Amino acid sequence: MFRWPYQPKLLVAATPLEFRCVSGVSADVPTRPNEVDEPGWHLQAITTDVADGHVVFSGLGAANAAAATAWAIGAEAMTPGCVVNLGIAGALPGSDLRAGDVVIAGESVFYEEGIITPEGFADLESLGFGLVPGSPDWCRGNRLAADPEFFEWMLGALEPLAPRSGVVATVSRCSGTDEAAAQVQSVTGAVAEAMEGAAVLLTARRLGIPAVEVRVISNNCGNRDEQHWDMDRACEVIGEVMKTMQGCL
Repeated sequence: MFRWPYQPKLLVAATPLEFRCVSGVSADVPTRPNEVDEPGWHLQAITTDVADGHVVFSGLGAANAAAATAWAIGAEAMTPGCVVNLGIAGALPGSDLRAGDVVIAGESVFYEEGIITPEGFADLESLGFGLVPGSPDWCRGNRLAADPEFFEWMLGALEPLAPRSGVVATVSRCSGTDEAAAQVQSVTGAVAEAMEGAAVLLTARRLGIPAVEVRVISNNCGNRDEQHWDMDRACEVIGEVMKTMQGCL
């Protein structure tokens, strides 16, 4: 029997739809500045008989995700015991992932950070830079590793949903052409792409909090007119992920 190892938990969801799926709140979430908490983010409590936590509605993209994660951690009366970035993702070429598949990221990788040279793309590590002073072992160039114990726990806890483990790329521009999707996969080695995970991990791990990115596939990446989307299935599985995690108490 798996037990949730760190309490309380903080979940980060980027869009209104993801927030509703993660929080279980069916009403419309705040989307305008005058409807949200003072800094511009909405924090929803999740409470059960034996566990507690919150979901923060971050907004799209790495900057929103990092700022919302830091704000939510500081807003808590007690520092969260763990952080989970949970939401949808697009499957990259060669992954064989389908809509509804669950991916637990061993690494979350910033795709764009680096420099484009005549020889190709050079990431931060190849340039001699690091995202975190002192170059901790969980941050190598553009790559943020999930907390290893928390990652293994999540794999076991979500075993009923047959999760895949792999790298997830954090992008600012989603792949709307086959060439773009192939480039993301080639540069990062990722099986899927989303827009927030590496930023959430960077923030949480710099603050000493275990973190992991969990994604449910909603579509394949590549030419826009050939993409196949199943948001209903992805949202259904996000709900199953939450129920499964809530059962590990």
